[in-house]
Amino acid sequence: YANKLVYIQKKTCKAARCPWKNFAKVRTNANSKYKHGITAPRRGSWYWRAKVKASGGFAESYSSVWRTFRA
Repeated sequence: YANKLVYIQKKTCKAARCPWKNFAKVRTNANSKYKHGITAPRRGSWYWRAKVKASGGFAESYSSVWRTFRA
């Protein structure tokens, strides 16, 4: 998946009623890797995931969800 778009998405609560919103668009490198900085809220938690659109016979897919917060 070299040189393809990855969408970093964020939502503000764990519940299904909170929609995922696109936070950033990044491209993978020649080794199919990507990186982008994310932040944490002053209070509470934010939830993040990466999304890639369907291409080359593969379906749209998502990473696992990760959470940021301040202790």
